[in-house]
Amino acid sequence: MSFTYDKHDEAIWPKATISSQNYEPTAEDKAYDGWKHFIPCRKASENPKAIPLISAGPLSFTSIHWANGYMYQAYKYGLTEADLYQTPWKDSAARNATLFEGLWRKEIDKKGVEKASVTKTIYKMVEARIIAVSIMNFILNVFALLRSAYFLRQLLELIQSPDASYEQQIVCLLLLAFCTTIRSQLMASAFSAASLAAIRARGGVLSAVFKKILNQQIQNTTIGELVNLCSNDGQRIYEAVLNAPFILSAIPAIFAAAYAVYLLGWWGIFGFAIFFAFTPIQMLLSSAVFKYRGKAIPITEERVKMMSEIVNAIKLVKMYAWEMPFARKIQKIRAMERSALKKSLLVQSVLSALPQLVPIFAAAFTFLAMTLTGYDITVTQAFVYISLLNSLRFPLGVMPYSLKALAEGVHACGRIKKVLTAEDEKMEMSKIKDDKNLVEIKNGYFGWQPQTDPARSGEEKKSMKSKAYGSMKLEINGKHSTNKPDKAELQPLVVANRNMARDDTVITLHNITLSLKRGKLLGVCGAVGSGKTCLIQAIFGMMRKRGGKISVDKRQNMAYVPQQAWIMNATVRENIIFGKPFDIKRYDTVVKACALLSDFQQLAAGDQTEVGERGINLSGGQKQRISIARAVYSDADIILLDDPLSAVDALVGQHIFTQCLKGLLFGKTILFATHQLQFLTDCDYVLVMKDGKVAEEGRHEELMRQENGEYSNLIRSFHVVENEADLDTPPLDFSANHFPVQAETKAVEAYIGEDSQLKRMRFESMTSEGSEFTDDLDFSNLRRMSNDDAAQVIAGKLTRAEGMGEDKVRLVTYISYVKAAGGCLPTLIVFFLILVYLVVQAITNYWVSAWVGAGSGGTLVNQTMLINETEVVTLVLSERIIDNPNISYYQISYVVCIAGLIVATFLNALTYVMFCLRASTKLHDQIFRKLVASPMNFFDITPSGQILNRFSKDTDESQ
Repeated sequence: MSFTYDKHDEAIWPKATISSQNYEPTAEDKAYDGWKHFIPCRKASENPKAIPLISAGPLSFTSIHWANGYMYQAYKYGLTEADLYQTPWKDSAARNATLFEGLWRKEIDKKGVEKASVTKTIYKMVEARIIAVSIMNFILNVFALLRSAYFLRQLLELIQSPDASYEQQIVCLLLLAFCTTIRSQLMASAFSAASLAAIRARGGVLSAVFKKILNQQIQNTTIGELVNLCSNDGQRIYEAVLNAPFILSAIPAIFAAAYAVYLLGWWGIFGFAIFFAFTPIQMLLSSAVFKYRGKAIPITEERVKMMSEIVNAIKLVKMYAWEMPFARKIQKIRAMERSALKKSLLVQSVLSALPQLVPIFAAAFTFLAMTLTGYDITVTQAFVYISLLNSLRFPLGVMPYSLKALAEGVHACGRIKKVLTAEDEKMEMSKIKDDKNLVEIKNGYFGWQPQTDPARSGEEKKSMKSKAYGSMKLEINGKHSTNKPDKAELQPLVVANRNMARDDTVITLHNITLSLKRGKLLGVCGAVGSGKTCLIQAIFGMMRKRGGKISVDKRQNMAYVPQQAWIMNATVRENIIFGKPFDIKRYDTVVKACALLSDFQQLAAGDQTEVGERGINLSGGQKQRISIARAVYSDADIILLDDPLSAVDALVGQHIFTQCLKGLLFGKTILFATHQLQFLTDCDYVLVMKDGKVAEEGRHEELMRQENGEYSNLIRSFHVVENEADLDTPPLDFSANHFPVQAETKAVEAYIGEDSQLKRMRFESMTSEGSEFTDDLDFSNLRRMSNDDAAQVIAGKLTRAEGMGEDKVRLVTYISYVKAAGGCLPTLIVFFLILVYLVVQAITNYWVSAWVGAGSGGTLVNQTMLINETEVVTLVLSERIIDNPNISYYQISYVVCIAGLIVATFLNALTYVMFCLRASTKLHDQIFRKLVASPMNFFDITPSGQILNRFSKDTDESQ
């Protein structure tokens, strides 16, 4: 990996098209204000790539009419990246990340790190929209109550009144429809506004998390936690912001309760008392969901972490046939996760059913209590009361989802806070004393924070400690010998200085003093584990400084090439330029100096060939040369090379050292750590490391004069090994100023190729007919691929896109899900119980209507009237429900319906949860078995992110 650091010691990544600092709003951005959606007529944007939402009017905004053409195209032809609209600036991740970071810094400055709240910061970020959504939510609930409490009652009374005209009834009906329309429009507007607020919150928070992860020097978070954070927690924040404003929907229920008292007297409050009594029950169930989800999340993170390790090391898993042991381990973790999720989903299922049941229970208990105590209720009162309770179904229905989303969002914010506030200890830098030096270290002590493994038992640690050193049987010249470690080997590799402050840092570099002069090549050598890599990491600021001083010129850019090359899943050219502007002349020079010409000839599409994840389709030498080319192309002032030539053969290594380090990088400041000692003779200065200390330093000639010195012994040992490998090699003159380097120049040039080759290798010329690169393809491998995969390989495209724009849920997918859940019988049972629940609910509602509609059941009662001052008793039809002779029958039947509804609800919840959990677990196991059984070609063309999504986000959604 070649990192490039600017003068502020921050990584230079490919720059975004726009940033919050230099962006100027366009005409579309100025037109994109929430309140402008209520303007009836608006002019459409002339920019064809501008999203139509910007100029949407009230009807288009609430009905999402502006997206009709987009959805039709997605349904008919599918979508590609080119079909996407430009993201409005106010919805962009760049703008919202800047906004969130600014508010988060203010929150920390005001309350400190411990008391700072990510939840409050997100609220401040979208405060205006949340308030607007809450107001719209309140108004729509008022219209719902107005429709049920007033206009419906007036309409029923007009229908029953013989004196009412049709005109009055029509006006009342129109007002009823008007209230319903306004309620629907406001609900759509509220959800649309809340969705936009949620998108902004998710984009801003996740961008800040990404930035923190990338800029954090020492990662204290596991892969599973990061994957869960970025895939699941981002969605939880979205749902929390989307649903949080609707928690206040229960407030209009207070006004409804007051009207119920006016309608039915004090008995009207009885049903609303039941209504409100379920609110703490919902809160209790929501906290239970929060608790069980909290227990399941660490298990999910452990499972995703294990899956990430398996996918990244799939070659080793297949090589050693470890598929079944890992499958059993994954199944064990999944079983624990399923146990925790079962409780959460069961409670959530009951919580979701309550909004449908509470209005029925409230009406049932109110009617039963009134009729059993002899209180009368008319048909109009009954229908208005039931309508009043039903109008509160939405507030009551959305509350559990809002509480669940808010609880999970708060939990996600807690995990995000851990990442945002993770310790990122900055190394204290001193001022450079000598202007000729770019890096200075004086008496420096550096170390690492140890990574503890809580899962390892004390016995295992003891066992590992006892087996760390022991006798080794070596076979030399056919004879066995037993070597026991000497006292030096038994000493720990890293020992903290007694004068250092005691903390959890393990000191690995001791009393380091060096100066990296401007424009010089500093060679660093030493045995394995002597501290060469740690020295480079200390200059980077990746280690903890526990003594001495270190100075790095912050005005200089820095590039780094590690021992194990880091390669992006991009084209070869993109890996080399790494976001820098493409300069063809410089690019050609760098490619030639790094010996990549012959590699371009072998690749299917030259430098436009896509590189798989971790450079899966490249050799170790190719990856290392691309990594070196990236550092050279960056034109950094300081270049740190950590044994980069170990992965290339001697001939290519000689060419890179001569043409690149001593040629193209002449005048640059280079620290070159290496095991290949033949290159040290051409270094301006040599540093010899031993046991984390600087054992010797000086020029090659000076160090060679010390016959018993560490450096001279290393050179002699290296020469002995070379002689044993090739007895024909002539002895080297150690007293010479350099090893024979220039003697091989002609051979290297012939091996690497001329400049004219690069011009022929370039991808633009390869697209013509008769390209010479197609002759190097292995068509035997192409025959085993599908037509699409083979075409991708020929075109240089390795990884395969998901094609989400064209995905459709086919019948075979449903059949697979049913089979995973247990087959037809469990599916029929679940559908039957859902049907029973719906039928019982419908019967309960119908029975109330039938009971109220039956009225007195045709009962005649005596009615005394005063006619001519004479009391006359006549028989009239009673309007009182309690006069119905079959009232006991209606009451008992109603109680039976309520009991059946309760039983059906819990049976439905239990079977549905078990059905979904069984299906998701079975699908998870099937996918895992097929994954580990897939050929390596599948892992070459499928990004690991897509694979991990199947086991994280998609698994979470399927249960």
